[in-house]
Amino acid sequence: MTADMTTAPTIGHRWNADKLRAAIADGTIHTVTLALVDSHGRLAGKHHAAGHFATRIMEHGEHACSYLLASDIDLTPGDGSGLSGWESGYADMLLLPDLEAIYQLPTQPGEALVFANAVDDAAPLAVSPRRILAEQVERLAGRGYNAMIGVEAEYTLIHAPDAEPGPAQPWPSLAPVGRMNADYATRHPRPVAEHLRAVLSAAQQACLPLEAMKTESGPGQIEATFAPTGPVRAADDYTVFKALSRAVAGEQGLDALFMAAPDIDSGNGLHLHVSLHCDGASVMSTQAGDLSQTAKQATAGMLGGLPHLLPLLAPTVNAYRRFRPYSFAPTTWCWGYDNRTCAVRVTGGEHNVHVEIRVAGADANIYLALAAILGTIVEGIDTDASPGKETIGNAYAAHDAVPIATSLTEALADFRRSDLAARIFGSVVADHLARTADQEAAAFREQVTASEIHRAMRA
Repeated sequence: MTADMTTAPTIGHRWNADKLRAAIADGTIHTVTLALVDSHGRLAGKHHAAGHFATRIMEHGEHACSYLLASDIDLTPGDGSGLSGWESGYADMLLLPDLEAIYQLPTQPGEALVFANAVDDAAPLAVSPRRILAEQVERLAGRGYNAMIGVEAEYTLIHAPDAEPGPAQPWPSLAPVGRMNADYATRHPRPVAEHLRAVLSAAQQACLPLEAMKTESGPGQIEATFAPTGPVRAADDYTVFKALSRAVAGEQGLDALFMAAPDIDSGNGLHLHVSLHCDGASVMSTQAGDLSQTAKQATAGMLGGLPHLLPLLAPTVNAYRRFRPYSFAPTTWCWGYDNRTCAVRVTGGEHNVHVEIRVAGADANIYLALAAILGTIVEGIDTDASPGKETIGNAYAAHDAVPIATSLTEALADFRRSDLAARIFGSVVADHLARTADQEAAAFREQVTASEIHRAMRA
C-alpha cells in the first residue's frame, strides 16, 4: 500500500442527484438500479425505468422483501430471525436512495447505480450492513476521531464455466487464467493484460479511486489497490469494483472469483489499511515517528477484540482454509512493524504511519469487516489498551501468540460466548450476525461433499 494515509486524496466525484436528474432528462440514462447491500456484501435491488425513478423512487423510495437481509448466500430464507420469517409474513422494508452514492458504470451504458439505505418504521434498519458500519463510524467520531480506509483486494481470474451446474452436481474444477507465479510481472498473457487494462479504464470512468493493479503469486491471482477514503465510501467503492471487475471479466468469457481460498496453495485476502485522524491531521505517530498512544490503543483493541468477531472477517467455511503457515495469511493474533506474517502490520513512512489488517478474506462483507475493525478500535481507545510486545521476525513461529480460529464453527462459538459483539453492535444486531454465520455453517453440515465420497470409496 503506497497511498498517503495522512491526507484525503483527490478522488473522482460520484454523481449527485442534480447530475442524475439531468442525465435522465437528456436521455443519457434510461435505467436506474436501486441496490441494497445484503448480508453477504452483494448488491440486490430493482432496475427502474429512469423516468419512474426520477418522479417516484428518488423521493419516496422502493419496497423490497426484508428476507434480503436474513437469507443465506443461496437466498434461502432464514426463519425466526426477528427481521424476516413466516411469523412476520416476510414483510417489506423500505429502501431509500442515498443520493450521495450514485455511480455510472461504463460496463452498463445508459444505466446508473444508486445505493439504498434500508428503513423500518422511519428509522434506519439496524441490521443493514451499511448501517452497521455507519454506526461504528459515529461511535469513533464520538471519541474525536475519523478513520481513513485504504483497500487492497485480491481475486482470481478464471475461465468461466460453460454453464452453472444443478444443485446435485459438483462444480467443474476451476481453470485460472495463468498458472505461473506472476507476482509483480510486467508481461502477461493476452487475456490477463486485456483484463487489467479494461478494469483500470472502467474504474477511472466510474470515479473509483483505484490506484494500481498487478498480478500476484497465485494462479490467476490479481491485486487491486485503492486510495484511502472514508469507511462507508471505501466500502461502496469496493462493492462497485467487484461488480465492475466481474462485468469486465464476463465480457471476456472469464470471471472474477472473490474466494478466500480457491485452492489449498493460494489465498485471496482483503487487506484493510486504517489510519485515524483528528481535526484533519493523522494521530498515528509521534513527532519522532514512533507509534502514537492512540495507534497503540487502536492496535490493542483490534488484537483483543477481532478474535471474538472473526465471523465478520472470515464469514465462510472456505475462508478458514486461507489461514495456513507460510502462506502470507496470518495464523496468530499479533502485530509487528512492516511484518507480513502478522495479523496487524504497522506500515507506512515516517509521516504516513497506518495499520494494515491482514485477516479478512476476499469473501468478506467489507461493511461488516470494517465495522468490526472500527468497533474494536473504539474498545481499545476506551480502555486505554496496550498491544504488548511487537512480533519481530517469523510470526508463524510465535507459539505464544493467540491462534486464529481454524473453522467457522470454532469462530462462531467464540462469537456467541463473548459479550463483545453485543457491546459494540447491540444485542439485536449481534444475534442477527450470529444467525447469518450459522446459516453458512449449516449449509455445509447438511451436505456430503465430493471429497468425502472420494475418501469413502478408498476406505
